[in-house]
Order: sequence, then structure tokens, then C-alpha cells
Amino acid sequence: MATLWQLTTDHLHIRSLALPRLAAADTLRIPAFRYFWGGYSLTHLANQMRTIIIAWLVLDLTNSQLWVGLVNGLPAIAIAAFALTGGLLVDRSGPKRTLVRVRLTMAVTAFLMAFLVTIGKANVWHLLVLTLLASGVNGMDIVASQISLMRLVGKERMLNALSLTRVANNVGQIVGPTAGGVVFAWFGGPAALWVLAIAFSLALLALNWFPEDRIYRNMPAVSLWRQLGEGFRYAGGTQHVRWLLILGGIAIFPASFFPLLPGHARDTLNGGPEVLGFLIGGFGIGGLIGSVLLAARRDVSRKGLAMVVAALVWSFALAVLAFSSSFYLSLGCLFVIGVMWSVWMNNLNTLLQTTVPQAMQGRVISINKIVSQGGMAWLIGGLSGAALGLTTTFLLAGALFVTLHILAYWRTPELRQAD
Repeated sequence: MATLWQLTTDHLHIRSLALPRLAAADTLRIPAFRYFWGGYSLTHLANQMRTIIIAWLVLDLTNSQLWVGLVNGLPAIAIAAFALTGGLLVDRSGPKRTLVRVRLTMAVTAFLMAFLVTIGKANVWHLLVLTLLASGVNGMDIVASQISLMRLVGKERMLNALSLTRVANNVGQIVGPTAGGVVFAWFGGPAALWVLAIAFSLALLALNWFPEDRIYRNMPAVSLWRQLGEGFRYAGGTQHVRWLLILGGIAIFPASFFPLLPGHARDTLNGGPEVLGFLIGGFGIGGLIGSVLLAARRDVSRKGLAMVVAALVWSFALAVLAFSSSFYLSLGCLFVIGVMWSVWMNNLNTLLQTTVPQAMQGRVISINKIVSQGGMAWLIGGLSGAALGLTTTFLLAGALFVTLHILAYWRTPELRQAD
């Protein structure tokens, strides 16, 4: 193992600046990216706040846990459906125009929610429809934002910029629900929704500093269906893209630990909700630290190999978690999985953007967003856990994940040579 680790670290040399810790600061010195990152962070934070605010509003209106689950669960379908449309819009009209339309829609939906709740006319159907629309266009925002990064910072800073967006995601997931709950408790539901409308409006305003989409002018009109078909043909016919999308899709298997953690906390660790909270928090902190470490570097070479190593460590930690009866060991495993998840995801997204032609990026990123829907991990984990048990599910998921990464790396020269 020591020899393998030495060989791996020799290959995975890190290209950094003279002072690596300043790489993120240098990227943030690019004015267009700084405003973009601020708007992206604000949008993600507001979306996380919206989840808890809408949940409380629905509970107050219906006193039904079922409605709470439907209003906050069904939007996952809208995200997948709208993501592909977002990719097509980016390829047709450019990222700035797409982001302007999307964030304007998000601001309008937040305004309508706030207005209806303030005048006392809101019912659960209003909240469901507006949440579906807001979540759907948020899926478009995610795709358009990801495609925008290379236009803002260039290929050399791509991994660093993606890591900074992951930092924003991690912080939003930690701070957003708490902030939404506090604002709701102190000032009430209407005020909380007006805060969301203001936040989305500021995120829209930040796009004033986004570069114009000059490259998309005077492009011949092509039908959406034809563009969609071209995207799928390109993704299926290009070996390294096909493998990257497969690897993105199968990540739902090692991510299947999420629905099984409550049972692990209660039945194996003999704990309660507080133990589950600490375990999930350990994963979140690991993801945040992984993103921060990558953001401190300008780039990582041998990204294909980095993905294989991350998958190997992730799967090993998952196997240890399968047999763990110790709270601290389980917490450590989830922390490691969080770090590796961040490393793996950032390298995958970087490869998709730096090795795919600009004209195809929107559709390819959208396809990846659809096949890697995290909500499927909950379904697969729950079904597999019920049929096979926690230990077998974790071991099989990790084995499948590692095997396909090794196969992809062996079969695809582009992944072995990707820098």
C-alpha cells in the first residue's frame, strides 16, 4: 500500500502558484468572475433558504407531512427536466442571456410567493406550482453557471473556479436552512419570502458585469430537436465523454449511503437524531474542506487518475463504514467520503468542460446533470438496503464504482492523458 501510494502521489503532482494558498484569491481578482461568484453564491444560499421557508409555510397551511414532502420533493423532477433545456439555451444564445432569463424568473416567482402570502391569498397549490417553476429554472441556472466558468477564467483556472463554486454550495447547504429558519421565526413567513425576492434580484443585478455573448451572434437557426439529437449523438459517439457521463451516472451507487444512514445511526450505533446529524455534518464538512483545498490550488494534473484514486479511497471508506460499530470511525469515514466526493466531482466537471467543444458544452453538461441526479441515490439506496442489507449494499456499490473507473481509465487514452 505504501508503494502504491508513493506511485500515485508521484503521478498526481500539483501545479500551483509560488504561493498555492493564494490561487483562489487570484481567481477572485478577475472582476467578471468575482461578481459571477457572488451572484451564484447568493442564488444557492437563497434556494437553500427557500426549502425550509416553504416547508414551514406548507405545514402551516395543511398540517400535512405528505404535502411538505410533495412540495419539496417533486421539484427534483423539474430540475432534471429543465436542465436539458438550459443546456440547449446556452448553446443557442449564450450563458449570459440564459442566466438573465433564469434569474429574472426566479426573482419573479419569489416576488409572487411573497405577494400572495403577504395578502393572505396563498394556498398550497400556489406554492407547489411556483416552487416547481423556481426549482426547474434553478436547474437551468446550475447548467448555465457551470458552462460559464471557462469563459470567465480560462482553462488553466477551471478546476480552481469549480472548487470555489463547490465552496459556495457547501456553505449554502450549511448556512441556508439555518438562516431561512431564523428569518422565518423572527420576522414571519412574508418577510422571509421578501428576503428571497431581494436576494434573487441582487443575483440578477450581478450579471451586469458578465461578458457579452458576442460569439453567439449571427448563428444559423437550427431546430431544438435537431440540436438535442446532435448532443446525444456526440455524447454517445465520443469515447471519453461517454465514459465520463457513465461515471457521473454510476456515482448514485456509492452515494446510496444517504438513505441508509438513519438505520446505521439507530441500529448499529444505538444513537438518535443527534448522532445522525453529526454524521451528515461530518460528510458536509469533508466536502467543504475538499473544495477549499482544491480552491487553494491553481490546477491538478492527471485529472483522470485523480478521479480513479478518489473513487478508490471513497469506496474503501464506504467499506469501512459498512462494518463500523463506532461513532467516531463512522464519522471519520463520512468525512473522508465528503473530501473524496468533492475531489472526484470537481475533476469530472473540469474534464467535461475542458475536453468538450464549446458548441456542445451546454448539451453535454445538461445530460450529465440528468444522469447524475442525486435524488436517485435515495431511491436506489433504499431499495438495495431493504433487499440486500446495509453492508452488502455498501460493498457492492463501492466495488462497482471502482471497477468502472479502472475500466474507463484503461480503455480511454483521453482520460489517461487529460491534464
